[in-house]
Amino acid sequence: MEVASGGPLAAYVSYREMWTEYTLKLQTSTTSELKKVQEAWLERLTKFVSTYPKAEDTPEALLQLGMVSEFLDKEIEAKKWYAKLGHDFADKIQGPKGTGGSAPPGDGRQGAQAGRAAAERPRHRVRCRPNARQGRDGLLLGEQQPGIHGRVR
Repeated sequence: MEVASGGPLAAYVSYREMWTEYTLKLQTSTTSELKKVQEAWLERLTKFVSTYPKAEDTPEALLQLGMVSEFLDKEIEAKKWYAKLGHDFADKIQGPKGTGGSAPPGDGRQGAQAGRAAAERPRHRVRCRPNARQGRDGLLLGEQQPGIHGRVR
């Protein structure tokens, strides 16, 4: 099977290969080598974005470029990548992150509004037994503690 250079299949294969190599290098690197691994990841992502500017994985690559640039204290570069993400891919799930938003898709809110909306949602307690009784800490036995997911008392 021949892959057309610059086509969607080539972009798909290229991004998966890059991501796999980066993940393996992260797992096998020492702490002192981590900066070099991330620098190489930045270079590969930059090349990917320039080679495949409209590929399906380009928004994710731009998001990775912004985040890794931040990790490496390259704030000016990070802002550039985030701005490109927000401008070129505003309609994609990663788009709002490029403009500073953090709203879930379809919510229509961005930034601080999304944070307030999440904080205003009621917390639900799950009663595991119909005749649950109150324990020493004030929780009904059989209820979930707030902030501890999946742990039932």
